[in-house]
Amino acid sequence: MGTNKKAKVLPEPSDDFKEAVTNSGSVAIDCELCGRTYFCSEMLHTGDSEDAKHYENLLKKAKEEPDKYIELSDYISWGTIDGKQAVIDCKCHELTKYENIIWAHRFIIANYLQNRSQREAKAANQQAKALSDILVK
Repeated sequence: MGTNKKAKVLPEPSDDFKEAVTNSGSVAIDCELCGRTYFCSEMLHTGDSEDAKHYENLLKKAKEEPDKYIELSDYISWGTIDGKQAVIDCKCHELTKYENIIWAHRFIIANYLQNRSQREAKAANQQAKALSDILVK
């Protein structure tokens, strides 16, 4: 006999993490972490008739599936993580999973970044010296 457990609701990611991930804003964007589509009325002001048609279509879909198609009042902030578009303030809060992983392993990550940066800097310096030696000759 199975139990009917509710899906765990994730807390919102921190403002620091949202800021770190954000790289753009859009009038319509899919959150590839959960499949929701966000859009705003600014689509009507782009001067593109296709955007206006798309907006009307999204409004219609939002009436049919209000948890999947979500209209916001302003541009939608988004970024990319793990190769996927992520709406920063998406209701799924899937960004929290990434933040938790990074924070839980911050010492490993910091050590890796330090060692890798030093190795890359050393290699770049060696290449610059080799190029300089060639140019001087």
